[in-house]
Amino acid sequence: MSRRIASDAEVEPRIGGRYSYGWTYEYGGRSVAGGPTRILDLVPNERLVTDWPDWRGDPTRPTTRVAWLLEPLGRKTRVTVVHGDFARTADISDYPFGWPGFLSQLKAHLEGRAL
Repeated sequence: MSRRIASDAEVEPRIGGRYSYGWTYEYGGRSVAGGPTRILDLVPNERLVTDWPDWRGDPTRPTTRVAWLLEPLGRKTRVTVVHGDFARTADISDYPFGWPGFLSQLKAHLEGRAL
């Protein structure tokens, strides 16, 4: 993951294990560790569900979930990403801009082409 879609990624492939893209950034004058932190559910070659804390680093906002669902289609695999469990509708508006870019990078990496 660290080569194309993350930086300093950490994965402990078990339920409750650490899962991090290694993202850090500045927001509101402080450093925020962004992205997921742990694995909530894992079925190899079928499903990975992680938590997703508030992107602003606000511990008072509820954590959401991201599910990666894999479906074999002959020699290909369909990947469906579901980001849910938002406490407020307004919080959903923060994420549609990031996921398309992230998934484009992942697709390019899997197809062997650099972006």
